[in-house]
Amino acid sequence: MPWTQVTLNCNEADADRVSAALTLCGALSVTYQNTRSSDVLEPKPDDTPLWSSLSVTGLFDAAVDRDDVQNALTHELPDAIASSLSISTLRDRVWERACLEGLEPMRFGRLWVYPSNQTPPEGDESVIVLDPGLAFGTGTHPTTAQCLEWLGEQPLVGLRVIDYGCGSGILALAAVCLGAASVIAVDYDPQALIATRENAKVNGFSDRITTCLPEQLDNAPVDLVLANILAGPLQELAPRFNKLVNTNGTVVISGLLAEAMNKTCACYQEFFTLTDTRSRDDWMCLSFQKRTTTE
Repeated sequence: MPWTQVTLNCNEADADRVSAALTLCGALSVTYQNTRSSDVLEPKPDDTPLWSSLSVTGLFDAAVDRDDVQNALTHELPDAIASSLSISTLRDRVWERACLEGLEPMRFGRLWVYPSNQTPPEGDESVIVLDPGLAFGTGTHPTTAQCLEWLGEQPLVGLRVIDYGCGSGILALAAVCLGAASVIAVDYDPQALIATRENAKVNGFSDRITTCLPEQLDNAPVDLVLANILAGPLQELAPRFNKLVNTNGTVVISGLLAEAMNKTCACYQEFFTLTDTRSRDDWMCLSFQKRTTTE
């Protein structure tokens, strides 16, 4: 069935007031959305980023009296907010299917990433199936794409891998698809671990991908560590990654902007040698090889 959707624009300070007004008018749910497109970047010390401008939307039964809602909100809210009011009809859809509309297969070297509503080609291509979900990582962002491109160029057969900050598990899936013997997918967010396990099941990789929280990860060394996270954690994790990889093992990090490259490299140079640098839209992907103790 269709729904009636009522949207108002306001600043962050007025969001709760607008939400309360919509609820009093009978809204069945209220959602907030940033009205300015921006990347989720790491905040500076002591900085709490807020949305300076947002839209607040109330979802109503289709039979609601629109004039009554509009009059009530106009009376309750300041003119600057009430003047932005818009009312529309939201048709009901199969939202799981709707979120797949417009998605196209993506290629990263010899690896393909396909949405589940499309049939992968037959042949020797390496293919993983992945749909958008609650955890970060579908291959569209430059940080993820560069990691996938790096993986698509490497001989991974038989390697033991850690995907640190796994999100959706896309890097873990890619590594196994390209021949890795096993992957440990690590994340602070339990939802990411759930998403990774589900995506591993969909792709038939459950026997080669395990998940855990960072504090559950032991220091048994692996051949490759992948970490697509923020610059600050990447810098702090250099000593731990040193313990997690074998001698001559590889660490690939992404999620940092070009301005953070020098500081990040300085954190890794005690343990590693920089072997590869990639950049896209000012996002960096760096590869390091662990040095032997005699170097």
